[in-house]
Amino acid sequence: ATVMKKQYIFPLLVIISLLCLQCQKEFSKDRFGSEDSWNYSSGIVQGNIFDEDGFAAAGVTIKVGDQTTVTDAKGFFRVTEALLNKTGSVVVAEKPGYFRGIRSFLPVKGTNQVTIKLLKKELIGTIGSSGGKAGLQNGASVSLLPASVQRLDGTAYSGDIKVYGSYIDPASADIAQILPGSFMAVNSAGRAVSLISYGMLAIELETNTGERLQLKNGKPATLRAPIPQDRILSAPATISMWYVDEEKGIWIEEGKATKQGNEYVGTVNHFSFWNYDIDVPAVKLSVKLKNAAGNPIAGVPVRVTRLAGLGQAYGYTSSDGGVSGLVPKGERLWLSWLDDCNSAIDSMQVGPFESDTDLGDITIIKASSYQRTLKGKLLDCNNMPVKNGDAIILHDDYYRKYAKTNDKGEFSISWFQCSTSPMSVAVIGVDYDANLQSTSTIYTIANAVTDLGSIIACSANSQAFFTYKLDNVNFVSRDSLFTYSYGSGDPVKPYLTVISGGAGNFDYINLSFKHNQTAGTHPVVKILVNGKGSAIAVSPFSVNLVNYPVTVDDFWEGNFSGNFTDSSTNVVHSLSGSFRVRK
Repeated sequence: ATVMKKQYIFPLLVIISLLCLQCQKEFSKDRFGSEDSWNYSSGIVQGNIFDEDGFAAAGVTIKVGDQTTVTDAKGFFRVTEALLNKTGSVVVAEKPGYFRGIRSFLPVKGTNQVTIKLLKKELIGTIGSSGGKAGLQNGASVSLLPASVQRLDGTAYSGDIKVYGSYIDPASADIAQILPGSFMAVNSAGRAVSLISYGMLAIELETNTGERLQLKNGKPATLRAPIPQDRILSAPATISMWYVDEEKGIWIEEGKATKQGNEYVGTVNHFSFWNYDIDVPAVKLSVKLKNAAGNPIAGVPVRVTRLAGLGQAYGYTSSDGGVSGLVPKGERLWLSWLDDCNSAIDSMQVGPFESDTDLGDITIIKASSYQRTLKGKLLDCNNMPVKNGDAIILHDDYYRKYAKTNDKGEFSISWFQCSTSPMSVAVIGVDYDANLQSTSTIYTIANAVTDLGSIIACSANSQAFFTYKLDNVNFVSRDSLFTYSYGSGDPVKPYLTVISGGAGNFDYINLSFKHNQTAGTHPVVKILVNGKGSAIAVSPFSVNLVNYPVTVDDFWEGNFSGNFTDSSTNVVHSLSGSFRVRK
């Protein structure tokens, strides 16, 4: 690798562990300025959500800034008009049966890429009102005092307490995906620091009917967590405890735990994700990855490793190839870039850094048989360059990449795959100014560089929308438009499709209907709209599906009208609208 001497301030994606990607000024005014300098912008965020087994998680509710959407059938989401705080923003992923997935990041002008692996909520025990203990198989446990819980609104509760838990091993191979937030933290002195973890726990308490519970004031619970084998010798006798602020994705120091044998024991006054950590002083490091042709390498995993002691960091380069965050101050570090299977392609030593440092461009010169570059040119109906467009690339069954065009209509994107085997990708060119797109074309990628030639975005209308009227109030989904489908179990209408759109300010709609893979009239079975809860359609309520999409470049098109009952209030609402959403 060669470090160029140009100086830039590069965008930042989610760096896990010692790289801390967001710097909320409300927590660290001494480093990042006063509240008067806070500012917001509209940004692009996309990513993939996986379940506990590594499979794509469809139908996960995603909240980014002021937008809400759901993941599609491949676990993918993309929001292009999210209101983001430039000093730090958060993606929250929610699905019944799982702990909240939380990823914090510093938004960039380009595309912010995040990956979240959800933690399944496992019932680890039931504790009565007289108190007791519930534990995980690895020995981690939570102990409650008698009459120590209440409902979230502060009202009394005296029944059985369902305890759900999960242990997060900081040494696990998938820590970059499952870690809540990042390892950005604020210590008791109010300073932004980096963390070195010695174990984490996720704990939630619920009633028998699934209502969340919380601890009463003055009724702390005791947590016990095993220390990972690779950290027992270095584990201090006393260690700070940290909980994650689930709205900001920041770890906050609160309390201490003591080492008892091969585990840490401490008390907590509320439940969230809890972490046992050493904090270290940090400085900001920025770099930008480019290939030999000078083009950014987007969506590539990057790892920073301490030469001395524990600690690794993971992140993904932005659409501009940039990544930055907090790293340990005054230490030598390994900076590595990885393939899609998290195997190192190449590394270089960097540091020590005593202050914020920008390394500028890192041009990847070392040849790698895993590197793939796609390039081409996007033209409009008059064979003129499309200056405001994207080449949308779908590959590996899960991932979508967006390659932005320049003023000449040219696009280029590079990444590292897991093997040298040929791979198939589908490419769609989109002209946003003309609302036109190309047909989807399949290409076989077998060489380091593949020139797709000219793609003509003139075959079909690319405009997508989801408009709806709720109780005579109109909403327009300007973004976050997705669909996913699966079997319904109905022999007459054997498929269930969910179409989703976000209207901003946390207003959104998910419309579920059964169909038989044809256009026509199909029954609506479930609605989620503007926080109304799990809404039940009042029959008859149907979707008039004007177009059933067959290929990936086609669109679901239709309209609907009817009433539904809000299951939380039993109030009946009217709902109508129309949609055109890409498959």
